[in-house]
Amino acid sequence: MSRTMDNVNDNVKDHVRLGSTLRGFTLIEILLGVLILGLGLLGLASVFPLVVKQQRESQDVVLGASAGKGAESVLRGHFTLNDPSGTKGWARLSNRLVLKANQQKGTPLVWSNVLNADGSSGLNIYGSITGTPGYTPEPGSMVFWGQAVSDVTNAVIIRTSDRLLPQGPGVTPQYVWDAVPLLARTPVNDQVPEFAPLRVAVFVRRIDPGIRLGANQTVQEAIAGGGVAAIALDRNFFPTFDGSLKDGGRYATFFALKASRAAKRYGLEDAPYTVVEFNNASDAESTALRQAGQQIVDSEGNIYTVAAIPSETGASYNVQKSVVITPPLPTEIVRVLPGGGGTSAKTVEFLVSPVLPASVDVIVIRR
Repeated sequence: MSRTMDNVNDNVKDHVRLGSTLRGFTLIEILLGVLILGLGLLGLASVFPLVVKQQRESQDVVLGASAGKGAESVLRGHFTLNDPSGTKGWARLSNRLVLKANQQKGTPLVWSNVLNADGSSGLNIYGSITGTPGYTPEPGSMVFWGQAVSDVTNAVIIRTSDRLLPQGPGVTPQYVWDAVPLLARTPVNDQVPEFAPLRVAVFVRRIDPGIRLGANQTVQEAIAGGGVAAIALDRNFFPTFDGSLKDGGRYATFFALKASRAAKRYGLEDAPYTVVEFNNASDAESTALRQAGQQIVDSEGNIYTVAAIPSETGASYNVQKSVVITPPLPTEIVRVLPGGGGTSAKTVEFLVSPVLPASVDVIVIRR
């Protein structure tokens, strides 16, 4: 019994001695631990925006391509656009462009011949018609005119709300598609055909995320009512991201930019022509163009992606007005850009969206 008690006492003494050697954390150690934890959380938080951006880009690749195919099906299969009478739709548009090309004596038409950034004149297919029975002038509606711009009877109208994707009851649309037509082949001799194939650039773009809706109102209803645009620009042609049409706001159509020259990346003399300079671009046009990942279409139907913004010093081109594209410019395009290897009178223009598109495609419509 006495031996057992001695063992217990020895154990107690051992615990007392062990406890006397243990101590808690000091304030400095706690602060260092909090600092390390905070740095780790900040590093983790910095990854989230990149992950969200990559997820959105991946979604755009998949859904944007799907939406583009849906838009192509509509454009190819739209009954009125393909009206065989030739008084409306593709046939009439082709005829008018052929006549205009003939008036220009074989000079190729370019995007600016059919599109104005302010949507006000020319052959621009984006506009609004007032006073038409059963038609609400939705901002950004596609209007394929008939015999003349005032020929409402033979006009083909594709409303903005009908171009929102996805469609369906209770579905919130995320994209809107737009199409810009141009002649795929320009008459160059006296045998001018009545119709010619049309090259149509199809853009799929995300709708503005900040559109305000009324009580129990859908995005489709807000746009159909004419109060907001699916994608809006302010009076200076900068995106608003809220669909606002106030103070000169308008539907976001496209910029048609004339390239001033082509160049090789500074220090890469043996490389292909991947630099395009736009000396006459406005601030809004330059901002739209100089977005990494921006997709642009030239007037020959080639699609490019803006891969980088040049920043080197000592280059012969104006780096503040230039972009690096992929793939490189084709040889026949380089030859016609002033300062890029030739002086031909042929004009090359690039079609640019004010906001990044989810997908871009070029299709050919034949009669």
